[in-house]
Amino acid sequence: MQFLDPEINEYDRPKLVIPVKPTPEDVKDPKEGCVVTKFSELDAEEREEFRDLKEEYNAKKRMCENQTEALPDLRFRIQETFHISNFTYTKGCMQLSWSKGQNILDWLHSWETAYNELIHYKVKTLDDSEPIYDFLNVLNTFDSYAHTKRVALTDGVEIGFCQLLSNFRNYYKSTSNMEQLQPQHDTFPTLQGHNEHGTLIVKGLGNSNNDTKQYFPNCPCGFRHRGAGIKFCYYLIPQAVPPGFNLMPDRVKKVEKRFNSDPAFKKLVK
Repeated sequence: MQFLDPEINEYDRPKLVIPVKPTPEDVKDPKEGCVVTKFSELDAEEREEFRDLKEEYNAKKRMCENQTEALPDLRFRIQETFHISNFTYTKGCMQLSWSKGQNILDWLHSWETAYNELIHYKVKTLDDSEPIYDFLNVLNTFDSYAHTKRVALTDGVEIGFCQLLSNFRNYYKSTSNMEQLQPQHDTFPTLQGHNEHGTLIVKGLGNSNNDTKQYFPNCPCGFRHRGAGIKFCYYLIPQAVPPGFNLMPDRVKKVEKRFNSDPAFKKLVK
């Protein structure tokens, strides 16, 4: 019943009653000074009554055995209905990825809510790593933070799902705050550092048709910096790295090499 209705009170939950094997004492009291009654001490009528009790006991025992064998099968079948893939139907949860128009903080909150529901209902198919990789798979579509965490997990770093959400929330707030500090003095409206042509805006460049021909170097760290955010790259400013974000040594070397060998890149980030 705990799987049919998780909210049911434990005291109201039906119990499996195991029958008690009858003894001759159930038919005839022991003689004075004795503790038990022997079967040989029963008369014909008492023996018949004792046999009826044994038949009733055997019937209850078989029923109890059948119920005991059925419980694991019932538990397995009910657990199948609680599989994450069925939440679309049982809880009305549509399987949607993050969209550009969606507030990321609200999106993170929806992940926390869904995870807490799974924990509340004790979904047996949910192991510690499953929600982590599900989250990183979706996150990978719009932020390379997911790649950093995947590398960390591969290296054996342990992190809980709730801690992962908290770390990304802090990382997102930190990067958003830095982007808000970037100067914006453009004639045309912009969207996340892009001009009306969809070209990334670089400080010092206007918004004319020639913008589409301007060269905008990719950051060697591999991150998708928006607008002039490349100059705020954590690999260029290690002191700005938020808690939970680990710099990768190979990317540090790539950024340093690019900075020292590429004058255009060096001028861009200064």
